[in-house]
Amino acid sequence: MADSNKPVPQTSEAATALERQLAGLDAVRSAHAWHPMFLAWKDGTAEVFQRFLPESALRATFLNIQFALAPPSASSYAETESRAVFAKACAIADACLKSALAQAQHSGSDAIPGR
Repeated sequence: MADSNKPVPQTSEAATALERQLAGLDAVRSAHAWHPMFLAWKDGTAEVFQRFLPESALRATFLNIQFALAPPSASSYAETESRAVFAKACAIADACLKSALAQAQHSGSDAIPGR
């Protein structure tokens, strides 16, 4: 008979951290690559990948995402191009996080082996 006083973990610590970063991405999509909120999210996501997926191709992909071409400028063309680059980079980050989350939920462990 199971001990009903013991909590049953729904997801691993890794999955919880990845879910938090995925939700955070939705919050920063409307920002830009130099916004303090985005920079904090990016740093936090890099830390999650380092902690749970240090040898993963997903970590390498995330770390190599180019979220911006150059610092913001006054040119409306450059701003439009920069928004497009940022949106595409966010889509790649979203895919990395979703893949890592699927791995975490499938493995159920806090340390996910590299891919």
